[in-house]
Amino acid sequence: PSGSSLIKLLGEKRGVRNSQALPELTTVQILKWADAHHKRTHKWPNRATGDVIDAHGEKWANIDASLTAGRRSLPGDSSLAKLLAENRGVRNAANLPRLTTEQILQWADAHHQHAGKWPNVKTGEVLGEPGEKWANIDASLFAGRRGLPGGSSLAKVIESKRIGK
Repeated sequence: PSGSSLIKLLGEKRGVRNSQALPELTTVQILKWADAHHKRTHKWPNRATGDVIDAHGEKWANIDASLTAGRRSLPGDSSLAKLLAENRGVRNAANLPRLTTEQILQWADAHHQHAGKWPNVKTGEVLGEPGEKWANIDASLFAGRRGLPGGSSLAKVIESKRIGK
């Protein structure tokens, strides 16, 4: 019939996804899918996660791209990582908080008080700071990321400020 196309026919009769007429998205719906994913896997989705299990034909990468570009009725200038950070408190690796040597030393002091020894790169997570790992702090001290000057290490900071003071 007039006004029809193969992709429309396949969509109507066979459920084939029409990439030229994708359904609108809302942040509420995306968050529902993310919550369901987290409930099932105990991990938050990211753009590399693959298929959205609760939404036939949807992929997390496409949702992320739509959030970034402002497609499918979304405002744009966002991302899946930003959306989850803002609405679910998920740590966004691309937007980590700045660190100071004093903050690192406070965490090291708390670790020393709790464990009876100083943390090192193999210690694991920072006590009371979900997502913060001593190895990542060491890497930031070395590379000069997260507001730190660079050229240092966790061992050097602890040695110079706590052990050898």
